[in-house]
Amino acid sequence: NSANNQGGGIAAIDTTLTIVGGSISENLSLGAGAGLLLSNAGGGGPCRIEGVLFDSNEADQDGGGVFIERASVEVLHNSFDNNSSNDDGGGLYLLNAAASTDVHNNLFLNNGADEGSAVLVFGNAPTVRSNTMVGGVATGWEPAAVRAGLSVFRHNLVAFEAGWGVDNGSPAGPIEYNDVFGSGVQNWHTNATGLNGNLSVDPLFVGYSNLPSPPWDFTLSVGSPLQDAGDPTETDLDGSVIQIGAFGGPDGDWVPPQAP
Repeated sequence: NSANNQGGGIAAIDTTLTIVGGSISENLSLGAGAGLLLSNAGGGGPCRIEGVLFDSNEADQDGGGVFIERASVEVLHNSFDNNSSNDDGGGLYLLNAAASTDVHNNLFLNNGADEGSAVLVFGNAPTVRSNTMVGGVATGWEPAAVRAGLSVFRHNLVAFEAGWGVDNGSPAGPIEYNDVFGSGVQNWHTNATGLNGNLSVDPLFVGYSNLPSPPWDFTLSVGSPLQDAGDPTETDLDGSVIQIGAFGGPDGDWVPPQAP
């Protein structure tokens, strides 16, 4: 599918939307949100995007996979793979998203943009937590996989990105218990390693660096330094201290959706 304006696959404006499962793939948009555009949404209750594969969507403007603007949304258990934006937010762009917006337990793989190859947050203070972001390419002036903005950015794993890992320049929200490792240029805009629980260590995935091609396994190996490395007041399903990345916390038991 293609759109001359916005929302190549789905455009939902002034409504409440729930999507569970399925694939939104290979859509084009000359505007924003090639896979999904969600704008002014959630007035009738929070929107929900769960268990969706966003794959190979391409936007000429922001939000290759998903563009969310002025909406309250829970985004969980999705895979954002190979999406691209000729502007910002290759996987996901959050523009003035409601503070109640919660992006958690998602996998971002090999997305591309000028800035924010995986995620870009602009305005307001949504929560971005317990996600894994790997292998993206950002090529702009500040070529980061993540532009965290004012978001509450916790327990995320950002690894093996081609440019910067995380743009946490001022102004920035709380940035705690993240691991940023193996970036091609630098891990942080402003070095946060060793502060507020943030790390820069090899996550030791079960199957990625040791495998030349997919399917990859981004769960943590038994000996990973990210096991039990999160906020000690939060737990995984087994009662241990929460791990860093997409498979941590009470929603950490899931399998990323893949193409059939």
